[in-house]
Amino acid sequence: MGKHRKGLRKEYLSEFFYFVKRGIISPDCLEPREWFHIVNDSLESCRCILREVAEANKEAVTVENFLNCQRKGGNHSEMRITSGEVMQMLPPAFTCNKSWLLIPVVTLETKEEDGNFLERSLFILADFGKLLIVDVVFHKKPLNTQLLPNGTLFHEEVTNLKVWMNCDSFGLSAKNFFEMIMPYYGDSKRKLGQKIIERTLDDAVKELQKARQSVFQKEESMRPFLEARERLGYSNIL
Repeated sequence: MGKHRKGLRKEYLSEFFYFVKRGIISPDCLEPREWFHIVNDSLESCRCILREVAEANKEAVTVENFLNCQRKGGNHSEMRITSGEVMQMLPPAFTCNKSWLLIPVVTLETKEEDGNFLERSLFILADFGKLLIVDVVFHKKPLNTQLLPNGTLFHEEVTNLKVWMNCDSFGLSAKNFFEMIMPYYGDSKRKLGQKIIERTLDDAVKELQKARQSVFQKEESMRPFLEARERLGYSNIL
């Protein structure tokens, strides 16, 4: 059995991982594979509320909107453009389910080689509670010869796409995702696991607070009715 398959199995984790389940532990004590499982377990438990989190997040996007949008950091006329042909490089489930929402986590990597630019982004696929890595390869297509202080106006014309997700469905592989994400969990400066748990998923806590407040307000509003039922001998099973 290879080392990557072992990394996916929890019996190979240290005692610090289980301290997270039973007590308090410093985040700095955790190793990359432990962050991998903590984040996955957290996303699974938050899945019931992640769609609401995404709908409340102004930066959440559909896959199609991420691939056809205003260029990040660009002029209002500069766009990222992805043709239908390139979109077909995605697993069919992503093009058929156009309402799925992606919560952005971080840009993992950007680089340029021979005029081709790679942007590797990490998202939470809210509808499934799974992390998703999206590689977008594009070249710059000048709009005109007009020069701005930062250079020529251009579109990002996407020429290649690839996705990795922590699942064994949609034609994807959890093992391949594990191999792709682990170097980023291992980056001590990036602190990816801490960022997801502390910052990205903080919105899940806020949505839960809103839900609890809503239930409390409804219960308080209904209290005279509930108390009247009790005085009449009817039980309120809440």
